[in-house]
Amino acid sequence: MTYTPGPWKIHFYEDPNKGPSTVVPDEGKPSWEFLNINIAAASECQNDETILATVSGMTAPGGFPYVENWDEVRANARLIAAAPDLLAALEEIVAATEQWNASMEAVIGRQPNTSIDLINARAAIAAVRGE
Repeated sequence: MTYTPGPWKIHFYEDPNKGPSTVVPDEGKPSWEFLNINIAAASECQNDETILATVSGMTAPGGFPYVENWDEVRANARLIAAAPDLLAALEEIVAATEQWNASMEAVIGRQPNTSIDLINARAAIAAVRGE
């Protein structure tokens, strides 16, 4: 299973720091706000960008996904956009650690104990790969 290669970026059709949009329904009904932030695969031609995901939030009564903090919606978008870079960094850390473990085995005559952090890193990589 493959995913769209990075880099990914936050794609705004408007000012990225703009607040949420307000929806004013019919008279007598409460207004509410929403904010949609798209994650796109970076492209040399902006018109060819592929939208990969949309991080949304709204304050509509009973709305989903309901949010109280717009900064959290923006932070979620930044985290998702960074996913390919985070995966690449984690893969490099695991490879370097495994190489170090192999070299230590030659010195001490056995494989060093594998830390829970390395086990968790391998599990996270496997989850991304669908394994």
